[in-house]
Amino acid sequence: MDRTYSFTQKSKLGVFREIITNVAVSLPQGNSEKLENYHKTTALWDTGATNCVITPKTVAALGLSPISMREVSHAGGTSVENVYLIDILLPNGIKVGGIDVTECSEQAGNFGVIIGMDVITFGDFALTNVGGISVFSFRYPSTKTVDYVAEKRNLNKT
Repeated sequence: MDRTYSFTQKSKLGVFREIITNVAVSLPQGNSEKLENYHKTTALWDTGATNCVITPKTVAALGLSPISMREVSHAGGTSVENVYLIDILLPNGIKVGGIDVTECSEQAGNFGVIIGMDVITFGDFALTNVGGISVFSFRYPSTKTVDYVAEKRNLNKT
């Protein structure tokens, strides 16, 4: 049985300037396969973010209490922010459980969570731009190495 989970999102208006997907977040649910009492929101996928981040609006919607505080570096400098423990349900149905997220100020974008490299590196993240149309795809778990140099080398051998 194939135990990989994937999703793909295509741009409707050309090249992506940001990657935003639907997600659901909740208080940690332990080993449960589904999220209960979850909050639907959107997530910005940010390869420049080391860790996931949550907005105050999403914190309030979930009624979260901080588990600690952490010094974080961001575009505005550094600050000490609240840390929360949540589960995130990605668009492909994968639950990332018990993940630490740091609170950030409300952002100019319309999203409640930032997906950082701590989640992105769980799987394969691909962004292509063919014919001026962006396509973002994510797969978990990784099933093979994507290597464009090796792919080109193999094509040149034939």
